[in-house]
Amino acid sequence: MGSPGNHASPPPLHPMRVPDRSVFVRLLQLFRLTPSLLFSALLVLAGWSVLYFSRSTFTVEGTVLGVEAASYPWHSGDRFDLRIRTNTGHWLTFKSLRGKCDELQRHGGACNKKEFPIGNKIRIRLSSYSEPNACSNRSEFGKDRCFTADRPYLTAIEVGGRSVTTGWAPSLVVLAPFGFVAALGMLLAWKGWRVSQIRTRTILACIFVCIFCFFGPAAYF
Repeated sequence: MGSPGNHASPPPLHPMRVPDRSVFVRLLQLFRLTPSLLFSALLVLAGWSVLYFSRSTFTVEGTVLGVEAASYPWHSGDRFDLRIRTNTGHWLTFKSLRGKCDELQRHGGACNKKEFPIGNKIRIRLSSYSEPNACSNRSEFGKDRCFTADRPYLTAIEVGGRSVTTGWAPSLVVLAPFGFVAALGMLLAWKGWRVSQIRTRTILACIFVCIFCFFGPAAYF
């Protein structure tokens, strides 16, 4: 028999570690947030579907009236406005198209672009919420207002019978309403769809952003 001093000591007993209470709190908050996230996802899906299927594809034919520089300091790149007169006698302005002028011009000044020579025939394929060829021409001041608010998205341009694939890119302002719907869904999910907990100033800000995205001058941003 060995001496008592040579017996191996039993391994120390470690008590079972209990997860931190904060973990359970976070899981509980996640489960409570899941229905709100689901409702918000359904709201965004429904809103985006309505916006997408409300748009139709149109073709506009006419004559190039002018091209104007339209870059602001906050723009990530150069912009220009394309003005045309349609074959139906309406004046339309496609704002904030992306592209550089051949010569540096001040804002609002004439933008020389070889892709869009003045007086040439032009054919534009686009998507919009309403028929651009039916845009009213009530006055010279408001000749393009009704169309500008429809958030057109240009997909193809032909000038003089030739496709123009360089020197321009469509404005992304069409994404503004979609962004508003997504932001609204996130806000409701964050508040657990308890509208009464949303502050008045937040509601007023949402109304302002809604008007800006759907009807306001979002094209300038």
